[in-house]
Amino acid sequence: MTRPRIRRAIAGSLVASIAVIAGFLLSPWGDRFLQDPRNQDAVVGASTIVLADNWFDPPVSQVTTGTTVTFVWDDNGAVHDVAFDDGPSSAVIGEGTYTRTFTEPGTYDYTCTLHPFMDGRIVVTAP
Repeated sequence: MTRPRIRRAIAGSLVASIAVIAGFLLSPWGDRFLQDPRNQDAVVGASTIVLADNWFDPPVSQVTTGTTVTFVWDDNGAVHDVAFDDGPSSAVIGEGTYTRTFTEPGTYDYTCTLHPFMDGRIVVTAP
């Protein structure tokens, strides 16, 4: 291959890559990727969090100390996990539940390690 052909091939690949990335970022999936769902208002008393449509619902929950929060997989078998920044995490599964009891006040951020746009937060307050 001659140098001009190689340059055209590289330029064409670069343009195609940019188009794919731009299409993703402009799609609803891209919108989720660019937003931090942890900036939403907390749902007070939400002790059940559903994993559905590649999303934690609600993404932000506020509970009091001693509350057990249950994560419920409801995403048609899509695999996810719940990994907290402070260490504990669930298994990577496609169905079932995971629970965690919060004994100390604080803010607990978590994510699905398989989907970088799936983030959540639990705010624990004293009763």
